[in-house]
Amino acid sequence: MKIDAQLLVWLKGTDLFASTAYLTLVDKMGFADRLAGIKRFDFFRLLMEPAGSQAADSDDPEAVVASLKGVLDRQSTFYNRNKHAYSLECDWGNARHLDGLAPQDLQARWRGEISKTLQNQQVADFDGKNSPGRFIFNEFKGFLAEVMVEDEDPSARESIAVRLESGLGGIDVTCANRATLWWLALRAHSRDEAVALARDITVTTRRDSGLLMNPNYQSADIVSVKEF
Repeated sequence: MKIDAQLLVWLKGTDLFASTAYLTLVDKMGFADRLAGIKRFDFFRLLMEPAGSQAADSDDPEAVVASLKGVLDRQSTFYNRNKHAYSLECDWGNARHLDGLAPQDLQARWRGEISKTLQNQQVADFDGKNSPGRFIFNEFKGFLAEVMVEDEDPSARESIAVRLESGLGGIDVTCANRATLWWLALRAHSRDEAVALARDITVTTRRDSGLLMNPNYQSADIVSVKEF
């Protein structure tokens, strides 16, 4: 049975890289009235299934997931428990395993942090609902855009697959994604406008346009855009 594992990793403390990107976008690139927040993750998507002839444990998805967690903990490639937090979601058939905070719960927590910051700055109103809550930016709506930026060169993904296969034993691994995932909290009138804004922020076309992706060697995928 094939297991689809998605690993999201982020710094527990201040992410200076994301903070610098945010300041550049709002102070130097003209997005101050449209970008309310930015968050950065390392993202890995792993597809695993038993190799041709394998040990009995390879047929047990729970055992494979437990082995995967052990390999991830031992290898500094993925995270350092002292510095990072993570969310590991594994799906197979009708079953699901979650280790760490669910992405939707992390989104709700981040939404609360942004709301508090904006209220302190007195630049936006919050509608006061505890759940799910929505931002109201005067005439704008609030949107969360998830943007995945990834190197086109497959060597990093191939290296990760080989490393995991050696640790898991009897399991074929495909690393479908080894990427940077950005969350962008945006002000826009509509979802279509938010999609265009996420693309303008992400794709570098000249020195003063786009910041998060270099089209010379990277690709960008707008994974989702939804009201936040």
